[in-house]
Amino acid sequence: MSGPNPNRGGQTAAGRFFGWLLVVSGALITLVCGSCTLTLVSPSFSAARADQNTQLLAVIALFIGGIPTLAGLAMTATGVLILRRGGPGSRHQAETFD
Repeated sequence: MSGPNPNRGGQTAAGRFFGWLLVVSGALITLVCGSCTLTLVSPSFSAARADQNTQLLAVIALFIGGIPTLAGLAMTATGVLILRRGGPGSRHQAETFD
C-alpha cells in the first residue's frame, strides 16, 4: 500500500503554477480591459449624450477593448480547465485494485 500522492489528481507543480498563472493574469486582463471598455461605452447608452461621435467612440472602444477582454476570459477559462484536468497533457487513468 502506498502513501498519499502529494500531487492532486496527477498534477505536477508546474501544471498547477501554469494554471494559476493563466487564471490570475486572465482575470486581471479581463477586469482592467472590461472596466475601461464599459466606462467608454456606457455614455453611448445615455439619451442625453447619444450623438454620432459618442456612438463612434463606443464602436471603437468595443473593438479595441473587447478583443483583450475576450482574450482574458479565454485565458481564465483555459487556466481553470488546466487546474481541473490535472495539467497540460495529463490523462485520467482508471485506478485498479491490483
